[in-house]
Amino acid sequence: MAIVLAVLYSVGFYLLMQRSLMRILIGIVVLGHGANLLLQVSGGTARARPDPRRGAPRADRPTRSRRRWR
Repeated sequence: MAIVLAVLYSVGFYLLMQRSLMRILIGIVVLGHGANLLLQVSGGTARARPDPRRGAPRADRPTRSRRRWR
């Protein structure tokens, strides 16, 4: 994935340095795709919910008694 990001950024910057307006616009689009891909990769994958048979982490366990503040 890092190679794809490097290619997108390098192609985008290369196209931005051209004199043609169309190539500059395509370069901006390619850079935008690279930035979106970078954000998705840095976000990581969603974690699966914990297995209820093994026990949930302490923060996810419901409390036994709920105090009502008066």
